[in-house]
Amino acid sequence: MSKIESRPPSADWNLPLMHRLAEVLMSHDAEAFRGVDIAVNGTTATLRGRVAGEEAHALALTLTRTTAGISAVVDELRVTAKPRSSPVAVAAPSSPISHGGQAGFRTAAALVAALIIFGAGGLGALWAYQNFGARQVAAAAPPPRPKVVPVEGAIYYEGRPAAEARLVFHPYGMVDDNSRRAYATADAEGKFKVFTFGQADGAVPGSYLVTVDWLPPCPPGGNADKYADLGNVAPKRFQYVHSTPLRVRVADTAAGIALPPLVMSRAYRDGAAR
Repeated sequence: MSKIESRPPSADWNLPLMHRLAEVLMSHDAEAFRGVDIAVNGTTATLRGRVAGEEAHALALTLTRTTAGISAVVDELRVTAKPRSSPVAVAAPSSPISHGGQAGFRTAAALVAALIIFGAGGLGALWAYQNFGARQVAAAAPPPRPKVVPVEGAIYYEGRPAAEARLVFHPYGMVDDNSRRAYATADAEGKFKVFTFGQADGAVPGSYLVTVDWLPPCPPGGNADKYADLGNVAPKRFQYVHSTPLRVRVADTAAGIALPPLVMSRAYRDGAAR
């Protein structure tokens, strides 16, 4: 059982960022990151617990560093060898809502405490809290990694580079098991390289809707904490899957792909370049 650490009285816990980071990791690969504990103090994320293999370790760090709002990462993860056989299916905690009573209340209180204090049960416990999930997770052997194609591009806002914008590529119209989200972070010139499993490896061939999480960089001499509190400043339609006009197609090719420029605007018009 994971140890629950006492909360330092001076800690500046950032619960919204803890939720956001947990969602990023667990939606990417719930089994790989189930043993990871997270804490976010201000804009610094600390990862503890264990991951199986150097590949999962590197991916956890990459996903954390590219999560909007995270400015620094403290790596305290332990890397263990990958299991040779599939582990036994593990049942997630029962839903306190569905069962009710004192036992259900104690379960809910424990999960909330784990989230606020540190997430000490690992992301598996945090995920159970967020979903109140009474579900059984069968940990099967990981499927073969799907093919990825190197992808690069650039993103602009009103003709200017959207520096440090975080992009999430959401698969759509893809019905096979290869469907995976991909991610990218724009540099000072708005340029980016997409990754799915590791740094700049690309995206699985297919169609994607692109959402943008943009926290503009703090100017020299500015208040970094004030800028971190601004939140996502991308136009609202670009923040959500159901409304974003940004769509890209990653062809199944041996060569890398250069995407047309992605353009954000307050007054986005249908038919404008995407």
